[in-house]
Amino acid sequence: MNLVGLVPGRTPGLERWALDTLPVLGAARPDVDWVAFLGREGRRALGWDPFGPHVRTVRLRVTAGRALRRAIGTQVVLPQVAALHKVDVLLTPAAGAPRRIAVRTVVVDPAASCGDLLDAL
Repeated sequence: MNLVGLVPGRTPGLERWALDTLPVLGAARPDVDWVAFLGREGRRALGWDPFGPHVRTVRLRVTAGRALRRAIGTQVVLPQVAALHKVDVLLTPAAGAPRRIAVRTVVVDPAASCGDLLDAL
């Protein structure tokens, strides 16, 4: 899951969606290796295990609070780190979707239910 742009307090919709949805997805499909990619601000504010035992978090060395750095993180750093973690499918918000990535990308609608997301995978 691409959460590079998550900046607690500044992106409340994405933060609430991630905190509500990822634990449910992880519990529904514990056989899947769920990985949440967070920028520095997200990891610092949410801690080491914000999404429960079935979702691993990986902190990218990206400052998401600034648009240019967030764009570099999403477009350059995230695809490289996702490849290192052998990601098969990347869930991403529309505003933060990497343009060139070697894995299947599913653009997430925050209004989608967990069932809809699982069906999309």
